[in-house]
Amino acid sequence: MVFTPKAILDFAYRHIHNGEFITESVPFSCCSVKSFRPCISNFVHDSKRHFEYDPKKEMTINRDSCADVTSRYMRSVINSVGRFCIGVFVISVSKAKIYLSS
Repeated sequence: MVFTPKAILDFAYRHIHNGEFITESVPFSCCSVKSFRPCISNFVHDSKRHFEYDPKKEMTINRDSCADVTSRYMRSVINSVGRFCIGVFVISVSKAKIYLSS
C-alpha cells in the first residue's frame, strides 16, 4: 500500500465522525478478562469477519474505558503486593526484636 497524501486524507475523512477519529479496532488492553471467548480487538463491529460473533450481544472488550479498567486492575495488584511487603517487613522487624532482646 502506498501512503500518498491523498490516500491518507481519504482514510482520515472516512474515519472522522462528529469531530472524533473512530476506527473498528481497540488496543488489546481493552479486552475483558470476564469474556469466555478469545478477545476480538480488531473489526469489533464486523460480524462477518469473526465466527459466530454478534457485537450487539457478546462484546469481548470492556464496556468501561480501557484506562479505567487497567488502572483499577493495576491498583489492586499494587495494593496486594504492598500489603504483602508490609506484612513481611512487620514480621521481620518483630523477629529481629526477639533476637536482639535475648
